[in-house]
Amino acid sequence: GSGMHKGLLVLQGKIQGAKANVSMLKFIVPESPPKPKVSAPDSAARVKAALDMCGPDLSLAVVDSSQISGWQPDDPRWPTFRSNMNMFMETLRVNNAAGHHLEATDLKSIKTKFAEVAALMDTGLEEHL
Repeated sequence: GSGMHKGLLVLQGKIQGAKANVSMLKFIVPESPPKPKVSAPDSAARVKAALDMCGPDLSLAVVDSSQISGWQPDDPRWPTFRSNMNMFMETLRVNNAAGHHLEATDLKSIKTKFAEVAALMDTGLEEHL
């Protein structure tokens, strides 16, 4: 591959019957993943619209491990991810809903953040962190 999709292995082959040289199954895994049916900006807009429809009765907690994910830290899509997360949390705030964006900065903090989510569930998620 081009290196663009790290970890993607391109396979091409076929399985044949043991007694006859008859193809039973043939498969090809493309080098590039299929294009999404909905573009990322459209998806973000759809999420925002769904959050707007939920109103003040929604409570949402997100454990964000993007800072330590290790997945292509220089990928140009990271700023859009952060912008979208901010937009989603702002949408919740404007609608008087509970939004909790819990950022994990190391492996230990991931566990801590999930413990915070558990504590929020015990209090009904109404309390903002």
